[in-house]
Amino acid sequence: MKRNFNVLLVDSHPADATKIKTFLEQNAEPSFQVWHHSTCEKAVNFFKEKSTKIDVIILDLFIDDARNPKEIYEFMQRSAGNTPIIAVTSQAAHSLAREVVGEGAAGIIVRERFRVLPNRLIDSIEFSIIRNKLLSELKEKNAEEAWQHKRILHWMTGGYSVESETGPVVESAESKKGR
Repeated sequence: MKRNFNVLLVDSHPADATKIKTFLEQNAEPSFQVWHHSTCEKAVNFFKEKSTKIDVIILDLFIDDARNPKEIYEFMQRSAGNTPIIAVTSQAAHSLAREVVGEGAAGIIVRERFRVLPNRLIDSIEFSIIRNKLLSELKEKNAEEAWQHKRILHWMTGGYSVESETGPVVESAESKKGR
């Protein structure tokens, strides 16, 4: 597995962001390159412009923003594409943490626990990336199988299909009569 990770940290708390960034960048194995932005807009612009692939996003759900925490997560999720997001929250926001995991967050870091057990962040990053890779592979496999089933059903019902670079080209008996 890859041992060098590119992390986008989105956190408006300067002291906490510095602690997280410093902790990750000083870690020897695995190694981390961390880019920090204090607003969602700056992070999304960076994410879109950056030529380096970002492996994981660490997102403070209580970033100083006009949106509520769930809207912040949803905004970043739409912008992040397939990049896993680890949400940073407080101990008091446990129900919110469960909610965003239900929405697809790859993991949760409780700010108070990070101060006591910072290595849990590294575990969370690695596990999130592994889960994301496995989910992507599973989705790809399922899509391929669905396409194969569609081709078989079409063939069994009397049609035929020709594969092209853009997908199946299907010709029905009705369209043949028109020729």
